[in-house]
Amino acid sequence: GNGNGNGISGGNKGAAEDPKDVIAKSLVLVDVEIPEVALADGVHSKSFTGNGVLVHLDEAIGLILVDRNTAAIGPSDIRLSFCAYPAELRGTVRFLHPLYNFSLISFDPRKLSADALQAVRPCKIVAEPALSRGSKVILVGLSGALRPTARDA
Repeated sequence: GNGNGNGISGGNKGAAEDPKDVIAKSLVLVDVEIPEVALADGVHSKSFTGNGVLVHLDEAIGLILVDRNTAAIGPSDIRLSFCAYPAELRGTVRFLHPLYNFSLISFDPRKLSADALQAVRPCKIVAEPALSRGSKVILVGLSGALRPTARDA
């Protein structure tokens, strides 16, 4: 961690960074449209929007972690909008966890410009300090206008 107890590891070891600035490089707005034919799978709506976080990026694949309420089923049209750079890409559901309420969405990073690849960064997930009941947590997410927002939780 960076020593400020927020569980986010930033690159600047000197001064504590604003959690919004640290995580904004990894935040993605995920828009999901469900085709009519897939609505028979028990999905209660045709479109969903939620926040995702970039957890892996290399030259071949990018992976975004999102909740299963946003990406509930595989056959979906997914549009990804990055907070750190005005880029919009198509995504594909790659994994739906059956118990833990998360999905993994992949995208092709070769469709991002060189500038976009410099701006976006996978989130570094750290296990220390461990969270426990009563731990201070800062919830960071994106507004519909792709602006990072934060609040204590």
